[in-house]
Amino acid sequence: MKKKNLTDARKKQISRQNEFIKNNYDRFNLAFKKGIRDRIENVLWLSGCSSVNEFIRTAALEKLEALERSEENKTDL
Repeated sequence: MKKKNLTDARKKQISRQNEFIKNNYDRFNLAFKKGIRDRIENVLWLSGCSSVNEFIRTAALEKLEALERSEENKTDL
């Protein structure tokens, strides 16, 4: 297999992209039991999401926001 040689400009571009991601995003490495990806892919069209990543991100944010609202309601009493 022939290796691709990256130009210096391309290496700098990749480096800048990686630096941007490092400074602007939290990264998570998740592991699910076999078969979960297939289950998610089978319902993507129902969820309106275009990728497994978007589905997981949306589900996590919805749960987080619901828990935060629930917590806020407890402190309002």
